[in-house]
Amino acid sequence: YSAADSADSRYYTANDYYHMESEGGLHILSHYETYQQTTEYSCGSAAALMVLNYYGIDGYDELEICKLVGTDPERGGGGLCRQMVPGSRSGCSRSYVP
Repeated sequence: YSAADSADSRYYTANDYYHMESEGGLHILSHYETYQQTTEYSCGSAAALMVLNYYGIDGYDELEICKLVGTDPERGGGGLCRQMVPGSRSGCSRSYVP
């Protein structure tokens, strides 16, 4: 904060979603660490990596997941949902239907 800032300002607050807790109709995954994808085609793999990390499953990295689900960097795109979620009949642009 600078001298002109107010710690109690409702206009310039930054929510700390990592430490937030669920309450009422607000559902928060507390201590959910985010991860910035490192390529323009690895969005699905980066999302999968965050979920794995949240559940304590480590030992994977973003590009390894790309290879596992068949993401093609030449074709672009983050991989199809049917490749990332076994049994899925939909693509990522549609709602998930197992």
